[in-house]
Amino acid sequence: MTDVLIAVPARYGSSRLPGKILKNLGGKPVIQHVYETCKKTGLGEVIIATESPLVVEACAKFGANAKAVPTAFLKHLGAATNNSLLTCKATNLLSALKQF
Repeated sequence: MTDVLIAVPARYGSSRLPGKILKNLGGKPVIQHVYETCKKTGLGEVIIATESPLVVEACAKFGANAKAVPTAFLKHLGAATNNSLLTCKATNLLSALKQF
């Protein structure tokens, strides 16, 4: 394991498919597939950032570290619009996650 922090923005709100991050895909919620893929890299700690207590609860069931954050934080990560690309500034991300 290295000193890399993998932050996964997991927005529950969706205009086209509400709750898609918790939809069942092959017997697991979508967010679990994402989490397990990130863990397999071996790069470091994986933190799921979400605005939804439902996502935090679901993540706890499969052992993921999930943090409830304001929607504005997810917007900063580029995860709150329909056509956004995930872009973030690592220094801002790390300092913001320390608040939660």
